[in-house]
Amino acid sequence: MSYLGVTPDFQTISDYAKTILDDANADAVQATLGINTAYAALAGATFTGEINANGGINEDHNNCVLSNSDQTLTLDCHNGNNFSVTTAAAITSFVVSNLPPSGTAFFFTLKVAYGGSHDITWGSAVKWNAGTTPTLSTSGTDLFAFYTADAGTTIYGFTAGQALA
Repeated sequence: MSYLGVTPDFQTISDYAKTILDDANADAVQATLGINTAYAALAGATFTGEINANGGINEDHNNCVLSNSDQTLTLDCHNGNNFSVTTAAAITSFVVSNLPPSGTAFFFTLKVAYGGSHDITWGSAVKWNAGTTPTLSTSGTDLFAFYTADAGTTIYGFTAGQALA
């Protein structure tokens, strides 16, 4: 297909679109072309008021697998911030990886379902109320919430619920 005797290739169209969108009158051009400008920029956006997220939390996407061979529980925060595990052995190493950089507040949750031996060695980075780690329930589900703002150097742990049935 040609326009005004010119058959544009992808690069020509891309360059032209970039020129239009970079133009000082970009808002007017976007409105004329029917481009929805109601979305926030991918970086540097500032929000005020209530923020609603579409969709629900997909807990299954963030399930953790407890390896019985090394008894390490690794929460990879690159995959999200809601995790769950059913214990099959005592967890002797609790690892939180891929946290945001220092200066960025980050919250995550861990649902621990009793599946057998049920102890967790949280590590020195995790700080609990009054310096006392929680005793895990021997039935049902325990729920924990965590907060860090220094890339995991200090992780504050909170017991959100225990022996939930």
